[in-house]
Amino acid sequence: MVSSKTYDGDMLIWEILYNKNGIVKKATEFYPTGSIKSVSTLQKEPNYYYDIEYYESGEKQMMGESNLIKSRQSRLRRGAAIFYTKQQKISSILVFFNDGKEKEYLVRETILDTITDKILTDREYDPPALLK
Repeated sequence: MVSSKTYDGDMLIWEILYNKNGIVKKATEFYPTGSIKSVSTLQKEPNYYYDIEYYESGEKQMMGESNLIKSRQSRLRRGAAIFYTKQQKISSILVFFNDGKEKEYLVRETILDTITDKILTDREYDPPALLK
């Protein structure tokens, strides 16, 4: 495996590990404080990733899946993503799909009351809502 690191001055911003085929196996993004901002791990070649995003304080902020779009050097979300409060309560579950090029759509949105753990809103979008 080959690794690549990107710095802004003395601060590590990205660390990327590539497999023998040159595909990103794992990408870790860092906050300026040095704590981990996100980790994307290859699940299926060539571009299916499992992502975990963190608050700067280290708590999990989001878990979900994405496709890495090499031509744009960006990720487009796909499937279900779970979002957490800083107290690690599930605040929402969103379901996405993308066109594999540049467009990301929201298919379903479930918002939870983090005090009672009950669903406040559960909405399906038909047609799906274009996000980017």
